[in-house]
Amino acid sequence: MKKLIVAMVAFPLVVLLYACVSRNPQLTETPAAVGTATRVALSTASAEVSLTPSPEVSEAVFIKGGVATLGRTEKEVEEDYQDCLAMAGRTNQAASICEPKDSVFGDRPLRTMWKVEAFRLDIYEAHDSNGYPLIVHYDEAVKACQEKGGRLPTEEQWEFAARGEEGRMWPWGNSPPTADKANIDTVGGYSDNRVQKVGQYEAGKTPEGVHDMVGNVWEWVEGGMRKGGSAGSYVVFTKPSHMTSDSQAGFRCAYDAPPNS
Repeated sequence: MKKLIVAMVAFPLVVLLYACVSRNPQLTETPAAVGTATRVALSTASAEVSLTPSPEVSEAVFIKGGVATLGRTEKEVEEDYQDCLAMAGRTNQAASICEPKDSVFGDRPLRTMWKVEAFRLDIYEAHDSNGYPLIVHYDEAVKACQEKGGRLPTEEQWEFAARGEEGRMWPWGNSPPTADKANIDTVGGYSDNRVQKVGQYEAGKTPEGVHDMVGNVWEWVEGGMRKGGSAGSYVVFTKPSHMTSDSQAGFRCAYDAPPNS
């Protein structure tokens, strides 16, 4: 009888221990892309960071330096906040998704001017051999760019590349996003958009030819923040001036410009 009782107590403990180990976030997993879903590459089991698979080589374009217009005015922040509240009411979502306004829509800082030196930037987000963007941890993105002889763009460089010296609202200009310009949720709350291959939105590229700076996947910038929104992001969350944080994102690399350029 004692042996039976011990077995009855021990078995659930063994099952529980196995479940905990199987969910250990330090284990390495590398799911492959399925359909139009993005490939995910995780390598956190050791201090050595590497990407599986390795990013495909992306051509970089020259971004002429200048004075960048960063962030939004208080008026623009309020307009985006009201747009978010209207979307929440329209789709029966809690208004709390728009709160607190200062962190969700309040740029850090508000509209500022910032001098940006010339640099080069990858045309496409880092992607696998099938063309789908890689979603990785911040340290993985840093290492991948270093191995290419570059680095992650700073927040100022990224936003300058997306908005230009004229401070346009979107990479293509000031007109609102449409289905041919970016892979984002233009309705709010009911998006079933899937991540697409890089470079599919020709009408949404910048004048210099940089693709997908709005939508598809969030992108890491130096310091561990993300910009640009994703396929499932509502319009107001994808403006180049917006920024957020999370554990994973896509990325593209920046490089020093040639001397005297």
